[in-house]
Amino acid sequence: QTSSTEYGWIFSSPVVDNNGTIYVANGVGTLYAVSTSGALKWTKMLYGVITSTPALGANDYIYVCSSYSDDFATPGSSNFQVAPPGIVYALNLNGDVVWRHEVNGKLSSSPALYGSKLYVGTERGTLYALDALTGLEQWQRTPQAGSSIVASVAIDSDGNVYLTSSYNHKYSS
Repeated sequence: QTSSTEYGWIFSSPVVDNNGTIYVANGVGTLYAVSTSGALKWTKMLYGVITSTPALGANDYIYVCSSYSDDFATPGSSNFQVAPPGIVYALNLNGDVVWRHEVNGKLSSSPALYGSKLYVGTERGTLYALDALTGLEQWQRTPQAGSSIVASVAIDSDGNVYLTSSYNHKYSS
């Protein structure tokens, strides 16, 4: 069965929860929940552009990273607004926003979960560790100034976080 997102390119992969609901985001900031038969369950318009794959938590939260679009940053245009570069959202399975956390750069990489922490990296080179239940920032680090984090982090079984940056340096927490 097929379903359509109506508008916007899809840059991310879909994710499927334990109940068979498929979640997919498009490039104009909309998250869709679709049944396996292709029926639309709900949509949630978020802010900006979504290019990374959402993450599903064991707590039944859906984590989505979005970034502002240059369309939002044209002074004098009808849609001009002052906006943060990136926002991390946690939504419940009904599509309600549980929390949101603003970050210092665009978010191209997918969020990664380990235990009670959610990790995201920005194009400004900052790695954030957020509390997965509350969205509160646990810490942030910039492993290499002037570098971008555009690939998702990897986490080993001991909780060590590994990432690559645009300058091809490796960093572990």
